[in-house]
Amino acid sequence: MKTRILISAVLVLALGACDDPVDEFRDAAPSAQGIDVKMRGAKGQALVGDPALMPGVTALATFVVNGRVALTLGTIAAVVASKPARVSPNEVVWGPVTRPLWRDEFMLTMTRTANGFEYVVQGRKKGNATFATFLTGVHRPGLAQASGEYTVDFTAMEQNMADFHDTVGTALVRYTRTGLDVTVDIAFQQVGNVNDTVRLDSRYAFSQVERGEGSFEFVVDSNYDPKSAALERLTVKSRWHWDGEGRADVIGSGGDLSAAFRFSECWDNVLNRSYYGDTLGLFPTEGSESACAYAEASYSRL
Repeated sequence: MKTRILISAVLVLALGACDDPVDEFRDAAPSAQGIDVKMRGAKGQALVGDPALMPGVTALATFVVNGRVALTLGTIAAVVASKPARVSPNEVVWGPVTRPLWRDEFMLTMTRTANGFEYVVQGRKKGNATFATFLTGVHRPGLAQASGEYTVDFTAMEQNMADFHDTVGTALVRYTRTGLDVTVDIAFQQVGNVNDTVRLDSRYAFSQVERGEGSFEFVVDSNYDPKSAALERLTVKSRWHWDGEGRADVIGSGGDLSAAFRFSECWDNVLNRSYYGDTLGLFPTEGSESACAYAEASYSRL
């Protein structure tokens, strides 16, 4: 009996010793947070009827959001997957890290704090002597809920790296995660092409309960009406059930619009329009609002 107990204890210690202490830092990196902004897709078979407009607009907006940060997070994922250059109990440093087809190289420094982890990501063109910081953030792990935020500096990337170019501005990403439920808030500031004379601000807020309700709202200032250079503001809030049916409520205001207008659209679980109505009578009302997945309008407060 004593022999079996001793062998079991040795196996437990040996298995524990095999755990990579760096994994705790890897799990706190922004690329490990599973921040994927997307709406629910269609279910079942398509029915006779016109496809709803707003699911496509919402999906396009999520694509824009993901596209602007996904390449950055994908690069960080490749960095943390490599062997660190330096490891201590409270700090892990990766880099310089590069790949054969990359024209840049990167460094990631993660530090353990009283509340979680802080990190700094730097990059430079291959052959350059100086690294530039382009992403900083914090991650606060927890048994019930994890949270964090990070800032991406697109301007620093455009100025100092070869594979990240054309886009300037910044993005501030805040997130919380409870199990598989997630909320994400993203603020883009003065983002645009490096040669653009006008750069835009936009806000996005996303939430998804696993197998439950989801929502995505965003505010974008842009020159939707080209009569003048004035910017109009479009605010959109889309909500959906897990089966895909949902509703979007939209406000257009400012710029060349003489008055604010509102419209709502609802769709079924195959994304066909079940209701449409607007405050200016721009298009005929369709369907009954009482049949919507959400019977009452809810406008974004971003």
